[in-house]
Amino acid sequence: MLDDCDAIRVAFRGTVLEGLPVREGPSRAFIIDGLNPQQLLEAWDAARAALPRTGRWPVAFSGEADDIPERSEPELAVFAEVVQRTDPWSVFKFNHFEGPLEAHQLSASLPEPNLAEEATRALTLPVTCSDLDRWTYDRVRHDQAIYDRLEDDLQFYENGCNWYVPSHMELVLLPTASPWLPAAWLSYWGAKDGIDEGRVPLGAVLREWHEKWSAELVACWGTMLQFEVGRPPASGQQAWDLNRQIMIMAGSLQDPHWMRALALERTNTWFLHDRP
Repeated sequence: MLDDCDAIRVAFRGTVLEGLPVREGPSRAFIIDGLNPQQLLEAWDAARAALPRTGRWPVAFSGEADDIPERSEPELAVFAEVVQRTDPWSVFKFNHFEGPLEAHQLSASLPEPNLAEEATRALTLPVTCSDLDRWTYDRVRHDQAIYDRLEDDLQFYENGCNWYVPSHMELVLLPTASPWLPAAWLSYWGAKDGIDEGRVPLGAVLREWHEKWSAELVACWGTMLQFEVGRPPASGQQAWDLNRQIMIMAGSLQDPHWMRALALERTNTWFLHDRP
């Protein structure tokens, strides 16, 4: 692990990070200032590519990098051990509105109003929002004509419709090469308001998502998390289960759940949002 500003600057030669100021931060972290927020992914990708040389996982913050908590090496070792035996879904639970919905309420939740009669025949009414979303998801993904008519909407979600770009950002190089140990320093509202008791299950989420989907944390904006993803889920149960987990962690997302499940199959960026 590099522990010198000059050595870190050398590691970033030839990238978008070259020449930017590097300074020491709290908890043995280093902070890169002067970044263009419009180049968030390009900057993060450059720092991620340099991970074998720096030994430090990059996470973008928007102005609160100097407030990350101090973590000693023994504390991190304990944190890592507890994370590896934690089931996050025993802590974070589904608590979204579940209905019930009657027949006259179905059209508002469907991609095309003429599907309401079909949904009424296929489902036992009243139906929960989740059951209607799952029926809609399966109906759309098995009907190429409807799927094609939704292409513009799917591209909107696929391209990170809610991808947040702050007015100011700092890239923090944390003292770990692990893709899930950064949770020890994060403050995310969706993880029990970002307090310590929420950081362990958040770390377990990051670990699970990295192992399953090669999801890697790019940014933490307090009420938002952003990821790059190497292996999108397969269409069907994989995408639906992942979508439900994201719903648990991101209660402030407003997009239709069935639409997000379709987009998850074809996107390499995830956006989570949970606010008070």
